[in-house]
This record gives sequence, structure tokens and C-alpha cells, in this order.
Amino acid sequence: AAGAEPSPSVFTGAVVDGLTTGEADRDGDGWVGLTELVGYVTDRVHRVTPNQTPQMWTFGSQGELLIARRISLVGDCVA
Repeated sequence: AAGAEPSPSVFTGAVVDGLTTGEADRDGDGWVGLTELVGYVTDRVHRVTPNQTPQMWTFGSQGELLIARRISLVGDCVA
């Protein structure tokens, strides 16, 4: 439709969803690391397009790169 907002790609949609919902924080530590985000995005992309496999190259980096802090949701309990 004319004037409609374009939809994001499957990959971009998965990145945005994982960060905005906090679902990419797979270990529940309150932070979304790059490895967690890539795993989340890969799973989401494979559900829609099984032949597309996102890749991650870290070029010799060490440790986890923290991408975002998860926003606590109502009902989340911080120990």
C-alpha cells in the first residue's frame, strides 16, 4: 500500500525483537551479549527461512561483547 511503512527483513526484525523484548538475554543475567543475540537471531531466522544462516566473526576478540542491558519487566525479580 502506498505510504505504508516497509517491513524489516527477517534478520532485522529478529534483532529488534530480541533486544526490545529481552528474549535475547538467554542466560537471564540482565545483559544481552553478542553471542546470545546471534543465537537468538539465528533461531528466529531459521524458523522463517531455514536456508539462511546468520554468521558471526569476532576476528580474535576475547570475552563477551555486551550489546544491551535488559529492561526489567513488571513481575521480574532481581535477586
